[in-house]
Amino acid sequence: MCIRDSVMTRTVRGASSYMSYSDTRVFFGLNREDEVDVLEVVWPDGEVQHFTDIAADQAIVIRQGQAALDSKPLW
Repeated sequence: MCIRDSVMTRTVRGASSYMSYSDTRVFFGLNREDEVDVLEVVWPDGEVQHFTDIAADQAIVIRQGQAALDSKPLW
């Protein structure tokens, strides 16, 4: 994720060990920024998706292969 000159990364791993599953939600603190300039998602199969100009203060759902984001405000 890029905001101005800053880059933030997160790695998501759904399965961590036998009969367990990790949370697949990712959280980014944007401080006082109003939007994310670029969000890049690299899927396990190597597919890369880019999303731009994402408003702050919302929860988004990203689905592989879909160009649109599902979102809902946090407040």
